[in-house]
Amino acid sequence: MTTRSLAAVSLLLGAAQLAAAQDQATTAVREGIARNLYVTVVDDKGVPPSDLTPQDVEIKEDGAVRNVLAVKPATDPMQIVLLVDDSGPGIRDVREGVAGFIKIVRSTAEIAIVSTAKQNTVLVDFTSDPGALINAVNRLTTRTTTGGYQLEAIRESALTLMRRSASRPVIVVLALEGTEYSSLSSKTVLDDVRRSGALVYIVAVGKPSTKTMTSWNQRPTDSVHEALDETITRQTVFAEAPRRSGGRLEQVGQPSGIPARLAQIAYELRDQLVVTYGRPQSAKPAEKIDVSVKRRGFKVRAPKQGS
Repeated sequence: MTTRSLAAVSLLLGAAQLAAAQDQATTAVREGIARNLYVTVVDDKGVPPSDLTPQDVEIKEDGAVRNVLAVKPATDPMQIVLLVDDSGPGIRDVREGVAGFIKIVRSTAEIAIVSTAKQNTVLVDFTSDPGALINAVNRLTTRTTTGGYQLEAIRESALTLMRRSASRPVIVVLALEGTEYSSLSSKTVLDDVRRSGALVYIVAVGKPSTKTMTSWNQRPTDSVHEALDETITRQTVFAEAPRRSGGRLEQVGQPSGIPARLAQIAYELRDQLVVTYGRPQSAKPAEKIDVSVKRRGFKVRAPKQGS
């Protein structure tokens, strides 16, 4: 047998072994003795690896090392709730960014679009139909310039994804400057996001602002304290939800930066990996999950809490 023939046989055997391992991993998940974890792995140029193996990945749950069974490109459809704040200037940039995001992920996701300006309004429920999604984008408009209920929208999105038993849930938030009217605590929102298992990505535009005017029956300091509380709560959720879930928070100064940032997030979601690892069937949800890549030059973003 020639050297070329030996190489071909070796390649075929390697592919067969990989397929068998992945089949075993799928069976283990179905039987409840393994879990899928969606992660982002990139090099210093932002390029994902094409040949990452289970030996390259280490997962710890509450300090206990778990056996990594398989690593492969994520192909299961995503369920994405896109929360769009159309409460201020730059509506053209908002529409362009949302349309570009949809174009990148539409073939691998069902998407719901919700306007969070003034009041939370579902513009389109979960769908991958391009006509319905573009129609929703065209309905984005400057509804108000005062603010909205973004924290309520994030929590309701998490609850909706739980009700749907979403297998690969994602919440993407586009937030402009403005008053946050939600009275929810950060703990309530973060706990529901954790239970949903959703990855959270947030693009925040501009700088947070606080209300300085008071209504006729308020003391001058009342509205300031109220606004500061709401602003702190929003800032806490915006910082912690992405960090804990394995997503990220991106801050842009002007609406013109929205399309590029949403596109980056879309490509990141499209190129995610799914890591399957074994865990005891009786084990409680992990309080802390640590994911690392042993290969030098790569960094990983992954959930830090069990759901």
